[in-house]
Amino acid sequence: MSAPASNRRSSIRKRPRVWVSIECRKRGGCGPNIAEVVWDVSQTGICLVTSATVKTGDELEVNITSSSLSQAIKTSGKIIWIDTLDNNRFSLGLRFHQSLDYHQISQLTL
Repeated sequence: MSAPASNRRSSIRKRPRVWVSIECRKRGGCGPNIAEVVWDVSQTGICLVTSATVKTGDELEVNITSSSLSQAIKTSGKIIWIDTLDNNRFSLGLRFHQSLDYHQISQLTL
């Protein structure tokens, strides 16, 4: 039996709390919110489902709000992977340009 592959993730992924609202828009912050479902969030990125046509390397802006935060978190990142799902939906991994701090993540996740 071979040893398990190492975890290449740079930070632990966690499910967002129910009262967390995450909006994701194409670069520039204009246009519709393309985030349909958020699978997980970490200090370095987010995994979400969208029906918008996007491609690896695209830049997206993210706005995270929660009653547990004193102010909204506004950040941006680059799509590093995309998986095609059913019904013209896509799962994507977005790496933030600037990491969230530990306190922010602890307020947002389970």
